[in-house]
Amino acid sequence: MYDLARFAAWDFRPLADLAQPDAHLGLPFQGMALDGDTVYQLMGSGYGPGNPVTSDGNTRLARVNWRTGTPYQDFPDRTAPHLAPREPEGLAVRRSDRRLYLGFAEGAPGVRRFSLYSKRLD
Repeated sequence: MYDLARFAAWDFRPLADLAQPDAHLGLPFQGMALDGDTVYQLMGSGYGPGNPVTSDGNTRLARVNWRTGTPYQDFPDRTAPHLAPREPEGLAVRRSDRRLYLGFAEGAPGVRRFSLYSKRLD
């Protein structure tokens, strides 16, 4: 994470440099979102031979304090299990309603659709 003004002035010293939660799982990184001191991370892949629908998917969501690097939570995410192939595709925080929005793609290549789902932030 960088200070925008410093970064624009070619000063690339990070404000924070965090270890990626669950990197050892080898899942595709799908997005990060910042809310105050918390960074949310989304990981996972679409349903397929190594990630069958019957497994409930391999999507994972993590929360980390970016100031300390301390993980708060790290858990499988079961949002929208009915989508096929249900591939996580993005993450955002909307402060106005205190919600975390998760994007998922579904459908065959060329006709994929994108859906947004939200969770209340506590």
